[in-house]
Amino acid sequence: MFMSKDFWAGVVFAVIGATGLVQGISLERGTASHMGPGYFPMMLCLAMLAIASVLIVRSAVVRYQDRLSLTGIWPLILICLSIIAFALLLEPAGMVIAMPVAVLIAGCACLDSRRSEVLASAIGLTVFCIAVFRYGLELPIPVLPNF
Repeated sequence: MFMSKDFWAGVVFAVIGATGLVQGISLERGTASHMGPGYFPMMLCLAMLAIASVLIVRSAVVRYQDRLSLTGIWPLILICLSIIAFALLLEPAGMVIAMPVAVLIAGCACLDSRRSEVLASAIGLTVFCIAVFRYGLELPIPVLPNF
């Protein structure tokens, strides 16, 4: 039970859901017809806790389960590194550099992807994100480097 993927996925959902509930305790919730700033986060965290409970119970009931192995840890590390790289590069280097670097690092996580596909995704996502977040939503995200 403790080595199944369902069990550990349930634990992760439970930790995130519980943390969100604790962090949002001071926000005013309101009602369904007059939602406050804490209503949607509370409902989302409760849904995560419900999913967590289903996964944990399922891991105890189901006999055949996928076992957790460390062979798939490298793609997880690369995905986390891509998120960290994006966060560290966004302010000083801008979206033009941060987004392609993040996509290229994340693209290394998939052994089946081709270089041309990853490069096309990097360019397409960069253009799309600049169009949506900078010009569509007018968020103060730097596009070009601040060197």
